[in-house]
Parts: sequence; structure tokens; C-alpha cells
Amino acid sequence: MIVAGAAILSKALGFVRDIVIALKFGTSVQTDAFLIALTAPEFFIDILAGGALTSAFIPVFSGYLAKEDYEEAGRLFSSIFNMLFIALLLITGLSVINAYGIVRFVAPGFSEETRKLAVRLSYTILPAILFMGLASYLGGVLNSVKKFFLPSMKQAVLNLSIIISALFLSASFKIESLAIGFVAGSVIQFIMLALAMIKRRFRYRVTIRTDHPGLKDIAGMWMPLLLALIFSNAVGIVLKMFASTLPEGRIAALHFAYRLKHLPIVIFGVTLATAIFPFITWHAAQNDMEKFRASVARAVKIIFFITFPLCAGMAVFRVPIIRIIFERGNFTGISTALTASALLFYLPGALAVSLNYVVIRVFYALKDMLTPLKATVAGLLIMIPAGYILKNLLMHSGLALAQSISETSLLAILFLSLVYRSRVLDVSDISRTFLKIVCATAVSVFVAGALYKLSGAISDLNEIPYQLPALAVSFAAAVCVYLLSSKMLKIEESGYLLSTLRKKFFKAG
Repeated sequence: MIVAGAAILSKALGFVRDIVIALKFGTSVQTDAFLIALTAPEFFIDILAGGALTSAFIPVFSGYLAKEDYEEAGRLFSSIFNMLFIALLLITGLSVINAYGIVRFVAPGFSEETRKLAVRLSYTILPAILFMGLASYLGGVLNSVKKFFLPSMKQAVLNLSIIISALFLSASFKIESLAIGFVAGSVIQFIMLALAMIKRRFRYRVTIRTDHPGLKDIAGMWMPLLLALIFSNAVGIVLKMFASTLPEGRIAALHFAYRLKHLPIVIFGVTLATAIFPFITWHAAQNDMEKFRASVARAVKIIFFITFPLCAGMAVFRVPIIRIIFERGNFTGISTALTASALLFYLPGALAVSLNYVVIRVFYALKDMLTPLKATVAGLLIMIPAGYILKNLLMHSGLALAQSISETSLLAILFLSLVYRSRVLDVSDISRTFLKIVCATAVSVFVAGALYKLSGAISDLNEIPYQLPALAVSFAAAVCVYLLSSKMLKIEESGYLLSTLRKKFFKAG
């Protein structure tokens, strides 16, 4: 429960961080430069010390602990820490030396003045590669010994540091206040987790055992995940490269729209995928394919049942949503229009990514790492020409659409693979459910839109204070109509979810 609370706090602070950035800097060229300066640190941290390494490290390290072979566990921990430290230090140094070249590669369309600003911000931010990389690794080690709280607070610390820095230092340091907050947060992350390791009495050795058997096991699991991360991160980099050739503020508008797009993914896609993964893995290990198929089908239908109407509602009400959340300070009406345009074309991808979280884990449960990797590469290859063509037709909104096309293509490849190769999914059953959900969504969104328009006849919806109650009433009506329509259309997932919530409620009571 404490860990869940920490995760929720991290996500909430991440949202507050974006609100503060919007307030202070809006969709300006300064925000564009900051987001470009973040590209290299986020890329290297993700591929070297992010989820791929910890996913490969934890099972091997836990195996030594389970056998009470603490000596070998300590050698393995120290060897990886030292190798990671050297790699991150080299990458940090090389990145600082080549900061101008990195910025020019990621943002080829920047003016010289904007490029110099991004380089200056990079000099401040790049040392975070070392501290955040090591903190990510230490977090994985602590998770392996069932210490989850501090690692789950890692992102909250970073977000809080950026928020405080933006609020109190932006008057003096302008956009560099965000860079200062970022690197300060990375240092605090590392110190916090290093102290937790010392408290746990982990024995650190200044040694590198390249012949350690655990390293070979970790490398075997890490490489496929590493390649998948490189290609998935490349999609975001290509997007920024194209966006840098557009007028100022487009990179920032894409960022704020992407953050809103990510809400249904984080709340439902990631949560349900994480919850179902142990069950489908267990059914696969037991070769109980009937229960395996049933679990996968239910997860896919539940995600569609929740995420599709949410994305449809966000598309229809995107302008008032963005106005209520972001439009204040330096985030102007123009910023709202730019962000709303991008969000409209991002939302189809939100549905695809939410479903991908479950579908990819189906392949992992079947011990197939190669198919998701191939599909990720295909998604990138689709994204590049689509981005180039659509950028010229729809500006930054075209780039959002190109990413949605890439994500939907990834889902289609994986879905068809499951259907025709593994026979895991029943297409006819899922298609019928999808069609019913689309019909229920159409009715609920129509009612919500009509109510919101009626509210405009009563109050001035150009004023933000009047928009919030109008939006809340419309949303509540949409939920009621959607659930009623689902019941009339006999969508099983509505009954299943209501039954689950009722059990939880009475259990809690």
C-alpha cells in the first residue's frame, strides 16, 4: 500500500512539474531547448541502467540470495556497479565534449541561437547521466531484497526538485532553473539510495569480475531488452528531429500533449498489464492454455472498455481540458491551440500503447522476446517516412499522427502474430466486444457534448472557472450513459468491473 502511494505521488508530482513548466515557460523556444537538452541523458539512462538492466539483474541476483550465497551476490553487485560507473562516467564525459554535436543531431532545424541555448543547458544536465544511472541500478538492487519504498520515491524526488527550482530560481536563472533542478534531483536520488544500501550493509568491493557466471546470465537476458529499448527510444528522437524544423514551440506543444496522452496509458494500460503478467506467466508455465487465453482476452477487452471511451472523451473535450490544466502564466491561448491539435492525433496511439502493454507481456510469458523486438523495429521504420510526409501536411500534429500510426502498426503486428501463429486470441469474440464498446462510447460522448453545449447557453465557457463544473457534469453524465449503454448491449466487462469494485468496496467496509 505504501509503495502504491509512492507511485501515485510520483505520477502526481510529474503532472505538477509539467503544470509549473507550462506556467513559467509555456510553449516557448526556451522550453524546446530544454526538452532537446534532456534527450541524451534520458536515452543513455534508459538503455544502460533503466528497466532492461534491472529486469535482467533482479532474477540472477535474487537467485544467489535465495541460495544464501552472499559472497557471490556481493561480487556480482560490485562488478556491475563498477562497470556501470565506468561506462556512465565515459558517456557523461564524451557527451559533455560533444554536446554541440548531439544537439545538432537531435535538433537539426534549430537556429544557431536556440542550438547554443540547448548546448548550454546540456552542460548543466549531462552530469545527471552518472547519478541517475547509478541510482536506477541501486533501486533495482533494493527491489531485489524487497525494499520497494525508496526506489519507488526516486522519480518523486526528481520531480519535486524540478518544481522547487522552477518556482524559486526561474526569476534569476530563467530556463536554466529547470536544468539545475534536474541535476540536483539526480544527485539527491543517488545519495538517498546509496544511504539505503549502506543501511542494508551491502558490502561494496572495488573489483570487476568479468568471469563471474552471473554476468553471462544477465547479459543473455539484457541484450534483447536493450535492443528493444534503443529502437523504442529512437521513435521519440526521430520525432524531435522532425519537430525541430518547425516553428518554435512545437516541440513543447508535442511534449505537453504527450503527457496528457500518457494519462490513460499509465492509469489503465500499465496497471492492468502489471497485474495480469504473473497470472498469464503462471498459466503458460503450467501449459494451461485455456486459462491463458481467457486471461489475455479479458485483459484486452477490459483495457479497450476503459481506454477507448476515455480517449474519445479527451479528444472531444481536449481544448477545455488543456485550458483548465495548463492555460495560465506563459501558457497562452496559442499554446492551448497547439497542444490540443497535437493531442487529437496522439490519442489513437494512447489506445494502441495501452493494449501493447498487455500484448507484449503475452509474448514474454511465452518466452518469445524476438517478436516484440521485430515489431518495434517495424514501428520505427513506419514512423520515419510517415513523420516526414505528415510533418509537411499537418505540421507538428502530423508528427503526433505519425507516432500514433507507428504505435498502432506495432499493435497490429503483435496482434496478428498472436491470432495466426499462436492462436492465443479469439478474434470474433474480441471484435464483437470492440464494436459494442464503440457504440456505447458514441452514445455517451454525444450526450456529454450536448450537455456541455447546453452549459454554454447558461454560462460563459470562455472563462476557465465556468469550464470546470461544466466539464465535470458532462463527464459524470457520460459515465452514467456509458455504463447504462454497456448493460443494454450486454458488454460483459461492465458487469465484471462493477462486480469487482463492489467486492472491493464491501471488503474494505
